Amino acid sequence: MLNRNLEEIEKIIVESSKHSETDCLAFLRDELIDLNYKLPKKRKGEKKAYEKVLKIWREIREKSFPLKKFKITELSDLPGTKICIDGVNCYFHGIVHTTGISNSVKNFVTKSINKYHKPEEGKICLLEDNLYYYLKPDNAYLFYDENVLSGSTKIKGFAVGLISPLVHLYSLLSDDTYGLICEASRNIKFLPVAREAMRRTMLPEPLFMNYIMDSKMYSEGITERSRHMANEIKNESRGMKEVHAIAGFGHETQVEYFLKGKA
Repeated sequence: MLNRNLEEIEKIIVESSKHSETDCLAFLRDELIDLNYKLPKKRKGEKKAYEKVLKIWREIREKSFPLKKFKITELSDLPGTKICIDGVNCYFHGIVHTTGISNSVKNFVTKSINKYHKPEEGKICLLEDNLYYYLKPDNAYLFYDENVLSGSTKIKGFAVGLISPLVHLYSLLSDDTYGLICEASRNIKFLPVAREAMRRTMLPEPLFMNYIMDSKMYSEGITERSRHMANEIKNESRGMKEVHAIAGFGHETQVEYFLKGKA
C-alpha cells in the first residue's frame, strides 16, 4: 500500500494522464521514484508503478463516489458520457453485456435505441454488433471495418469484446465489482453503480492503454477498436443534431479520450 495520502497520489495520476500514450507511465514511474518508491527503470518499472497506484485508485474513487451511497432507482435513460463534437452532442453509453443478461435489461436497452435513433430528426444511435446479435433492434446503425475489428462480414458493426479482459482479480474480489456486474446484467437499475465499480479496475487514459500496449491481443482488441469507434462516431456526427453510441463499458473512457482529441 502506498504510504502517501490520496490527494497526493490523485495529483500524480492526473498529471500522468496529461502526457502522451507513450510516456504517461514513464512519468508516473518517475514521480513515484521521486517519492522514494523502489521501482526498476524502463518498462518493468512503468508497469509496476501502474499496478502499485491502481491498488489505491478505488480508494480515491470511493472517497468521491461511495458505492454504498448510489441510489438504486428506476432509470429513465442509459447512463453515459457526453462529448461535444463540433457543436454536436455525442453520448457514449457503456453497458454490461455478459452472458445471462435478462430480458428486462434487453428490453430497456432496445427501447433506448428506439428512442435515440431517429434519423429523420437528425438523431442516430450506433451499436456494436455483438450487442446487435442478442438485442435484434429494429433501429440503429452498425459499423464494421474488417481491417480493425473481428466479427461478421455481413454486418457493418462494432465487433468489440466484453468488459475489459484485464480487470484485475483484486478489484473483482473487492468492492463486490463482479457481483455488481452480475446484478446489472439482471437488473438495469444496478447499471450506474456497476459502471462506477468497473471504472475502478483501470486508471484514467492514456495510462491504461499504455499499460496494455505490450499485449497485441489486448491492445488491438481494446484500444484499436476504441479508436475505430471514436473515428466512426466523429464521422457519423457530421450533419447530425445528436449521436448516441452503445457498447461495452470497457471502451467508454478510451472513446472519450480519442474524441476529445488527446491522441
